[in-house]
Amino acid sequence: MRVWIVDVNGTRLFIAAATTPQASSGLDKETQQIVASIRFGAKVKTDEMLGIAERFMDARNAYDAETAMSMLADGEVTAQLQSDNWMSSGMFGVQLSHGELALAFEAERLYGVRYESFGCRREDFRMEGNGGSANVVCRYSMDSRMRQLAGWPPVDSAFGLGIHGGKIDVLTFPWLNISWGPDGYHPAEFQRFVLWLDAAHPEAINAAHPGTAQRLFRVAGQEWILKLTPETLDLLSGYLDEYERSVHT
Repeated sequence: MRVWIVDVNGTRLFIAAATTPQASSGLDKETQQIVASIRFGAKVKTDEMLGIAERFMDARNAYDAETAMSMLADGEVTAQLQSDNWMSSGMFGVQLSHGELALAFEAERLYGVRYESFGCRREDFRMEGNGGSANVVCRYSMDSRMRQLAGWPPVDSAFGLGIHGGKIDVLTFPWLNISWGPDGYHPAEFQRFVLWLDAAHPEAINAAHPGTAQRLFRVAGQEWILKLTPETLDLLSGYLDEYERSVHT
């Protein structure tokens, strides 16, 4: 049995979690994630939450990483993975440090992602298995460098934001993960880039090259998740420029 006792504005909150000896380490980790996801703070009104979400989206569209970072909660933040550009309760989340989040906003700039005609509304959306939850959903028309190179128009999409105590602790980067299962690559705009990358730079992702199979991405289930390090972003920037040149020749 594990017990957490927290003083919340003079009120004692008692949380207990009990497991049997047969419980797996995964269950213990899930319990820790659930407890870690609990936030205490002044209740934020709906209109204030929507204002935060809209300012955050404006900052992302302007590639103003400093403003976007200032709106995030302290410590690690949950980045919820997408399923072909859409939210899905079956997708898990990854925990990103503030250093990784700063790199994520830079990667968003490299990918040229823009959220046009977006609109945010109060809507609860619970994610399975990662302890994160969204309470604002933003719908938008998304354009990106990948879609432009493929000759495709913007795509309608949506993601959730978790806003607690005036800070964002759950967010989404639609480009962060690429599903590489038997049905192909999703989101589809990444397919041509990944196939080109496999042919032009197999050392970046091909398992046939020991020690370099996860040079650009790390593998989690059927997802390739972009590694967020300065070295990886330097590689990504060079690969994207080279790929764009190949498309135009």
